[in-house]
Amino acid sequence: MKKIFVWALVGGVIFSIIGNILFNGPLSDIPSILRVGIYFLIFSIILGISLILGTVTSGYDVVGGYVVAFLVSCIVMFLVSMLFEFIYEIDFGKKAVGAGDNYVFIVDNSSSMETNDSNYERYDVLDQIISELPANAEIGVYTYESTVSQITPLGTMASNYTIPDNARSNSGGTSMMTCISTVAKEIENSGKMYNIINLTDGAATDSGTFFRSGPYKSALDTCQKMGIKVSSVGFGTPDESFLTSLAEDTGGVYLNADGVADLYDNIKNAVTVTTGSNIQRTLISLRSGPKSSSILYIILRILFLIIMGVVFSVLKGFASSEDDNMPLFIIVSVIACTIGAILMEALTNGFGIGDNAVRVVLCILWSVAFSPEKSGSANFSDSGGGFQKSLKGTAADRFGSDTGGSGTTQRFF
Repeated sequence: MKKIFVWALVGGVIFSIIGNILFNGPLSDIPSILRVGIYFLIFSIILGISLILGTVTSGYDVVGGYVVAFLVSCIVMFLVSMLFEFIYEIDFGKKAVGAGDNYVFIVDNSSSMETNDSNYERYDVLDQIISELPANAEIGVYTYESTVSQITPLGTMASNYTIPDNARSNSGGTSMMTCISTVAKEIENSGKMYNIINLTDGAATDSGTFFRSGPYKSALDTCQKMGIKVSSVGFGTPDESFLTSLAEDTGGVYLNADGVADLYDNIKNAVTVTTGSNIQRTLISLRSGPKSSSILYIILRILFLIIMGVVFSVLKGFASSEDDNMPLFIIVSVIACTIGAILMEALTNGFGIGDNAVRVVLCILWSVAFSPEKSGSANFSDSGGGFQKSLKGTAADRFGSDTGGSGTTQRFF
């Protein structure tokens, strides 16, 4: 049934656009559990209407009993998606101890700073920020260029601390992730908790982001295991996309300062927000924070989406009144939904592709509806000089029939 296939894809594409608008707009202000439930409910309704239209335009009757079953399935989909989202948001396993007011400040000393901060004003601002921390706050200060240097060891009291002059330097590359990895391991060995505040004007030269390998993977693994939040303040020409991903992966924040003059407010905000920032995750978005690489949450997301895909496939069968070909119809739909579930995990947290784009892929795959010609399809033949409609198959007989003078058999509810 080519028309049903086309109508299903049209419905999927339409919702993929509407769904992203709703998910990022009106639905973003409601609790995430309800947000996900409404997303899949609207998806179910739009795709169902598309399949019903495909059935009608193909010349088949829409079975009333199946329409009722479709509506019930929409409600089931709504409830199941909220239940799975609720479970998915539970923090299983060991919870990291909060860092409180303890911070490690890491500062970019690469050669590009000679253009963006040749007078080392960033250190004067950092001095002021540290002086305003609670007296019992513990800090550490590291710098990075082509190499990593410890300026102040972890555990140093913030009260009356001043950054030494030997920290002021502008040369070399930007080994940002090597620095974060080094600091994260130092935090792990210290037995205490700290948040990391990163000050940079450029892009990491050691990120290895595509496969999340090398220093990036090393830093991320330790930060997520320990619950260390990494927040960054960028100025000059920072790699905002990368710094935003780093913040999302660790539960921190990224702020962009408008030059050196704007550094104080942004670093101050980064310190404040990082202390109280929350980690969020949904079944259909990037999983950020300490649990982002958790095998448990990888399995849960794929498993839950596959189960929801099965419910969704049955819903599609009812919407299209697929009585004769229901088993094949559902099998094909389940396969497509399973692929969509796996790609949602692999593309977002595996390859770092934006969740808006991945939701489009999910919607299209979940919309796939393939069915061969129904055995009860209409057939036209020339009899007695005219066209006479006859029906092949007996599927309609299971629902009753009305054989009027035209000889046409119709299904009814």
